[in-house]
Amino acid sequence: MPNGPSFDIVEDNGYLYVAQGSEVRVYDVTNPEKIKDLTWKNYISKIYAGESVKSLYIQHPCLHIGYATGYIIADIRDPFKPFIISSLKSPYERTEIRDVEVYGNYAYLTVYNEGIQIVDISDVSNPKLGKIVTMTGYNRPWRAFAADGYLYVSRETDNILDIFDISDPKNPKFVGNYTANSKGDSFSGVAVKGNYAYVVEYHNGIRVVNISDKSNPVEVTKLMNIDANDIKIHGNYAYISVRYQGFNVIDISNPKNSFIAGKGADIQGYIEGIFPTGDYTFLAGESMGFGIYDTSNPKQPVLLTKVPVVGGVDSVVAKDDHVFIGAHNDGMWVIDTHDKENPIESAFIETPGRFSDLSIQDNYLFGAGEWGGLNMIDITDPKKPVTVFVDYMDNIGAVLPDGNYIYTSAGIVDIHNKYSPRYISRDLHFDGRLAKLKDNIILVAAYKGKYPGLHVIDVSKKTNPVVIKTYDSGKPFYDVSVDNNIVAVLNENNIIFIDFTDEKNPKKIDEISYKGEWTGHSIILNENIAYAAGGPLESIKVFDFSNPSNITQIDSGSLWGTYNCIDYHEGIIYAGNKFGLSLLYPEDISKELIISKSENFINDDERTGQKSLSIKKAPGIITPISIIAIYYFLGKYYLKH
Repeated sequence: MPNGPSFDIVEDNGYLYVAQGSEVRVYDVTNPEKIKDLTWKNYISKIYAGESVKSLYIQHPCLHIGYATGYIIADIRDPFKPFIISSLKSPYERTEIRDVEVYGNYAYLTVYNEGIQIVDISDVSNPKLGKIVTMTGYNRPWRAFAADGYLYVSRETDNILDIFDISDPKNPKFVGNYTANSKGDSFSGVAVKGNYAYVVEYHNGIRVVNISDKSNPVEVTKLMNIDANDIKIHGNYAYISVRYQGFNVIDISNPKNSFIAGKGADIQGYIEGIFPTGDYTFLAGESMGFGIYDTSNPKQPVLLTKVPVVGGVDSVVAKDDHVFIGAHNDGMWVIDTHDKENPIESAFIETPGRFSDLSIQDNYLFGAGEWGGLNMIDITDPKKPVTVFVDYMDNIGAVLPDGNYIYTSAGIVDIHNKYSPRYISRDLHFDGRLAKLKDNIILVAAYKGKYPGLHVIDVSKKTNPVVIKTYDSGKPFYDVSVDNNIVAVLNENNIIFIDFTDEKNPKKIDEISYKGEWTGHSIILNENIAYAAGGPLESIKVFDFSNPSNITQIDSGSLWGTYNCIDYHEGIIYAGNKFGLSLLYPEDISKELIISKSENFINDDERTGQKSLSIKKAPGIITPISIIAIYYFLGKYYLKH
């Protein structure tokens, strides 16, 4: 389920194209009534990219999509049935494509740490990589803008705007640059009208630069103290996305006397892309979703609708044929997984929070909100969740229900009366991830706060919990999971297995280290198998600890990016990261098409240059395969043959 945060947004002929995680979703905005009624449910189609989509560019009838490690050209003549015409994979490892700017028959891709990649798109069915234009300094181009035979490129870290002559589009010629020489360290966007470039200094403001002499650009004025990000120009106004606010409308009718003419508000997140039209302005709010404003009067923008997106998977827990996601910022999501190969959002639980932990007991979902406190949701009908209480007391990072009590990273909550919870004890030793060892013993993997370490806490007296042991006091632990008396904990690059038969005298069984290669973020144990999520080199690692004297890594899989949460339920592994949710089978479900059961299988992923799956086969050994990865490899097989 690749839905995730929204980084860019464009509109064409009444249809809205929104970058959402690893895909682009299309919405009908042909009239005010449809805009007013728009929700996360009623997208009309989607285009799957496979990795995080950062940039969109409309050149009808094509939509140009820049995603982390590739570039896609899609046909959007029928918005209800868009399709991919062609695609290219980036040849550069460990970097990402951040923007796509199209000018004539060429696309210019900004590639972080590499430069400007030129692509010949004269035949959209067969785009061809051209030269790469390397830039000076840190070489971190961000957004680009092309007009009148010139390409303008904003640069992160160097605080420089570069100008290229693209009269010969295959061979851009550097002609000049502008730098602010200020404390700010990044230019994040640029737009040009006439002889003036409007340059966004990330987090700081807007600089107006006279570019009549391209070899010697000169700043003429600036508007600072604006938490600015992206910029687009429509008519005599520049529209600037503003983090934690929405956007500002700048009157540029007199460039030397530019001023803020209007403000759009009510979207408080990490605002990214912006796209103004005659009557509307569309805003990508990253993990907060996207917004549509009436800007027929640019001086008085009016929010028409705000549509949430999953916005990143910070926590995950499954029950029956539904999986519950704690979003990176606000809200929890219910995902229907009856069709395992087509998981879809079925409900959104609107609560404040960044939910770093979720847990289920009976028909109740408990969420730990880092700024939304303790939340309790009745999920008797998962498609119609009912909030019992929300944003209760302390901001917390972990939650573990136990009958009529809930252990949180702040202490213990009594929920005998579910509609009136109350903390009955607090202890800084609870500040970490939680697991139940025995009836009245819990474990706390603490990685920050006053007491790092793995704490063993006796909670037989809920009003007075007692720390009876701390394993490796002062060492940070990121997560903990229990299977009978075997405990697995994550400590940065290490996975440690501990025998807790005697909770007062735990004994380390084994420690597996991946220094410099992998950091673990989440772990779950199930019937002598441990599943760990992390990265960056391998998303999922699998261990067999049935023989405690010989714990071995038996499997691993590289999905896309670092994964930060994992759960196992009824034969399915659920793993989440910033750009979506992956469902994996712990078995070889496609040996005829993908993996020979009798062979080792190593596949070099052309998108990243990294091993996409590293399967070490043995009799009875499990093989996690991402359903998304299956689609990808089937596509490769089809194209090849």
